[in-house]
Amino acid sequence: MQQASDTPEKRFLPKPAWHVYILRCRDGSYYTGITTDLKRRLREHNSVKGGARYTRARQPVTLVYSEAVADRSAAACREYRIKQLSPPAKRRLVSQFLLSVTAGTAEDTPAGCFSREES
Repeated sequence: MQQASDTPEKRFLPKPAWHVYILRCRDGSYYTGITTDLKRRLREHNSVKGGARYTRARQPVTLVYSEAVADRSAAACREYRIKQLSPPAKRRLVSQFLLSVTAGTAEDTPAGCFSREES
């Protein structure tokens, strides 16, 4: 029996892109995570069930940063690096991203691990 993943249509569909994201919680704290579907994950974080335990107590949350990466491994690596940043460095990263979105110059950052302190 042929499984759904073996159908010709499924074999040629592109793999879902992975995203690293940062949410700003109601209390001003940040939550960093990875997903293949930003809209769905944000909806889950703002629901009673489905989001991370951390964000459930700090709703509503707002998406303030996202970055597309090549695969799950690169997403997890980048997530770890962002989580290692100091609070001022995270605020700079978010501010630079929001400014680039506002200016219309936002580009996807190359996948992979980056230095601990963002410039």
